[in-house]
Amino acid sequence: MMSVKAILKKPYSYAKEVREEMQKITWPSREQVTRYFVVVLAVCAAVALFFVALDQLFTLGLEQLLKLS
Repeated sequence: MMSVKAILKKPYSYAKEVREEMQKITWPSREQVTRYFVVVLAVCAAVALFFVALDQLFTLGLEQLLKLS
């Protein structure tokens, strides 16, 4: 059975380790965040346009297929 002292030491130890790891993080600069944000928006827009074009193509193909019958 664990002692009370050992049980209370675990959260303290965990918090200390978290603090040490947080100090190792290298945060991106404002310019990097802005650049990544623009890249993400551009990729999202490109993917959205791709799916819109694909949807239009399938819709046109389906309409042509239904006209045949």
